[in-house]
Amino acid sequence: MADVVFTGEIFTIKRYVDGRGRVREVCSRPPTVGVIAVTDDKKIVLVNERRDKYKDRVYSLPSGRVDKESKPEEGAQRELREETGLRADTLELFMRSEPSNTLEYDRLVYIARGLKSDPLPQDDDEDIQVEHKTLEEAAMLALEGKIRPEISALAILRFKFAVETGKIDL
Repeated sequence: MADVVFTGEIFTIKRYVDGRGRVREVCSRPPTVGVIAVTDDKKIVLVNERRDKYKDRVYSLPSGRVDKESKPEEGAQRELREETGLRADTLELFMRSEPSNTLEYDRLVYIARGLKSDPLPQDDDEDIQVEHKTLEEAAMLALEGKIRPEISALAILRFKFAVETGKIDL
């Protein structure tokens, strides 16, 4: 049985004590979604924005926390619209990742196709530039450490591998 030791706006921390008195603390939060948006001309849509954590502008997939929707797919569509001004005709779950056994939340990445202009207002704290890159260019940015967070870089490299091995069409 776990005791909740902290509940914040986003995070909850639970403390587990096993039969021998060993303590394990687990932090949980709502899921995060990312989107590999593929344009009709086979480009990958990346966002370039200033992130205080990195003290610089960084590339990433359109992404964010699922906090207004009940389904991650709805959150992925909202983030895509807010950050890029595009809506997808189709969203397909590509990968799911969990950061660790002490940080409980899903990081889900979708492939978006059939992109159409349908913007939503950006969040007040976002300063985003949208860029379209070839898969090769996006993969190189990932390998050079210019794509953050790491889940975005991992998703792009996995997607490139899936395309190259014929598992997925670009």
